[in-house]
Amino acid sequence: MLTKRLLPVYALTGVALITFFYFLSSGTSRPTLVDLDPGQFNHPPAKNAQFQWSSRTENHPLLSLIPLPAGASAKIPSIQNKFTTGSSADEKRRQAVKETFIRAWKGYREYAWLKDELAPISGGSRNHFGGWAATLVDSLDTLWIMDLKAEYEETVEAVKDINFSTDTPNRMPITRWQWKGAMSGEPQKSANGTLSAELGSLSLEFTRLSLLTGDAKFFDAIQRITDRFEQAQSKSKLPGMWPTVVNPQEPDFGGDSWFTLGAMADSLYEYLPKQYMLLGGPSQQYRHLYEVAIDTAKTNLFFTMTPKGDDILLSRNVRVISLAEMELDPQGQHLTCFVGGMMGIGSRIFDRPDDLPIAQKLVEGCL
Repeated sequence: MLTKRLLPVYALTGVALITFFYFLSSGTSRPTLVDLDPGQFNHPPAKNAQFQWSSRTENHPLLSLIPLPAGASAKIPSIQNKFTTGSSADEKRRQAVKETFIRAWKGYREYAWLKDELAPISGGSRNHFGGWAATLVDSLDTLWIMDLKAEYEETVEAVKDINFSTDTPNRMPITRWQWKGAMSGEPQKSANGTLSAELGSLSLEFTRLSLLTGDAKFFDAIQRITDRFEQAQSKSKLPGMWPTVVNPQEPDFGGDSWFTLGAMADSLYEYLPKQYMLLGGPSQQYRHLYEVAIDTAKTNLFFTMTPKGDDILLSRNVRVISLAEMELDPQGQHLTCFVGGMMGIGSRIFDRPDDLPIAQKLVEGCL
């Protein structure tokens, strides 16, 4: 269980990749190159022992792209607190968070550089996410926010060695992608079991890319995913929410029984109000998805259970057995601690004032 001191780490790492895409977009537009052994792959052709994704013919090309939503922007209320100069205690806690991150980063840098994650006990590394240096990419924004500019610049240079593209029949991404197989021309197909957070946590980054570059292909990629989530929202075993594991090959994402706002589903929900704000409000799709999901969670997931009857709330897991029966798992996990902040944002930008006291109780439940 995390202490109060370490809880801000999740606030700092919850916006992973956004800063990366912002700064990367300002660089050169030439294709990134990956060194290959001559003759390693027969298709697509290599040039000067280097492979360019732009030379690869798509198996499932698109005939048209979904554009960014047009129309007048909505007047979205400000949600940012007006901070005063921090106290010495605040600065001490802030520095403790930074030192904790630096210690973890040095471990990754020394023992698992360009690997997906560090194995902290053995001092080795693991590639459970396809081998494209997931920790490295996920840490870019944190390095910048914490003013670790030298480490940031080194990491940006390393990112240039990461190269990938996805080409599947239904345009659903492969979350455990074996990119070397794609380079050699192996057919690409999304898995039949994918964590909903993995599938639903791409919208901010790809939308920002389209906003910065004017190229709709990035927004198109995630909008197709969002449309699928919208189609499936009312068809799940807990209508209004999506199961922890979804099947991208099925129109309704399959019939998994577990539902949570915590691990493996968390950022799917977190991104909905943030995506609404990023787009500026001309599309109501993300607002509708959020409001239906949060009303379902309020009815089925939020609970309190303390010996003294404290006025707090926690977010549990639910397994739907049938239309009339649910198994309630009263697990309070740290990965639901964003929910209070998410509801606080939603209460402001969607004019849902009754949600603000609930948001406060959820925050207190985590503290």
